[in-house]
Amino acid sequence: MTARTGQEPTVAAIRAHHDTLARGLAERTATLRSAADRLSPDLSDIQTELVRFCETQLLPHAAAEEETLYQAAANLSATALLVSAMTAGPCATWWRGRPRPVPPPR
Repeated sequence: MTARTGQEPTVAAIRAHHDTLARGLAERTATLRSAADRLSPDLSDIQTELVRFCETQLLPHAAAEEETLYQAAANLSATALLVSAMTAGPCATWWRGRPRPVPPPR
């Protein structure tokens, strides 16, 4: 049995948000692939929507995680190696070198 920490609602909210982001990416990617397969005249608009989603939702989320959760986890012996591996790869290095997208106003 897993010990209760009082953080279960927070963890559930994080998981739900990650599920929403994953579905958003999967749906937009599938739409783009389908449009490309059909040589759709809407391909450019669909591609633009996928890029917009990444720049305004997915990438700002990843940056926020890296700046908060990853820093905290890097200081814990149980997760330090994982964080090191996640932030050392070519994608992470590329991401840190890019200007940060500005999130949309809330």
